[in-house]
Amino acid sequence: MHFYFDKRNSSPKENLTFPSAPVSRLRYCFQTNANGDIPVVPDFLTAVNALRDFPELFIQTEHVYGQMSTRMSQDQFMDCLHEKAHNWNSSFFIDHNNLSVANITAKLELCECCNSPGYLKFTNPAGRSFFKICIPEFIEAEAWASALAKIAVVPEEDQDLSKVKDFVPFHPRLDPDPSPYPLTQNQLISLFANSQSKEIKFKFNLQSSGITLQNSLLIKNIQVENGFMMCQGLGGGFNISLKAIQKIEYFIKDGCKTLFLLGPSRSILFEIKPESNSVDTWDTLLEAVLNHN
Repeated sequence: MHFYFDKRNSSPKENLTFPSAPVSRLRYCFQTNANGDIPVVPDFLTAVNALRDFPELFIQTEHVYGQMSTRMSQDQFMDCLHEKAHNWNSSFFIDHNNLSVANITAKLELCECCNSPGYLKFTNPAGRSFFKICIPEFIEAEAWASALAKIAVVPEEDQDLSKVKDFVPFHPRLDPDPSPYPLTQNQLISLFANSQSKEIKFKFNLQSSGITLQNSLLIKNIQVENGFMMCQGLGGGFNISLKAIQKIEYFIKDGCKTLFLLGPSRSILFEIKPESNSVDTWDTLLEAVLNHN
């Protein structure tokens, strides 16, 4: 299947034409795979460097149990891209020793919910998406098509599935503590719900297939629906499967009470701590929730 972009149409919803359009009118032509995605050169740094001209990006990291998203400037993104070690002051970190990119694909179409003209999607050898970079809504579709043209490739006819069976996604694990402080899921939900009135700003940390994303979030809305907890704030949010959370524990880490949402084999689904200016308020709220329940 071929995908055509006509630069003469100014409306994002009308900038796609069918193959019958005269060749002289066509600026870009992309060949798609069976899923309708545009294959991209399968090299992480080459793919993301094609986005250098966009002043802002919307980043999403996910694993099988949850996902988190945040908006960041191009300068922030590029600075974090070359960090040598992860720290709580970095919004984004790549662990190249555990980075597992099997395929990179793209979309060139208007998103009905956020008006983004498209995105890059990164999948691991199991075929599961773990990282996505969305183009911000103020970028013209033509500009995204121009950047995409530099990295798009012809789709392969046969996908190599030999490594899928043995692939195990990397998840950091928390060593057992002799004196853990456990919480229930109801206490966790109560914490986030009550944090809104206290204006506690959290740092959320999620790792998946070698990508670490950190988001500072003042929760404005929380919903629990169909076994998922979804939290939204200014500039981003996260959701997580409550069924996947096997344990919730907090420890004193770097002088701060840090929450760990743990999955199978004590894999860390989310790591959560308050911003430095919210530590005292967080301690008071945590104590109140634990004593109430």
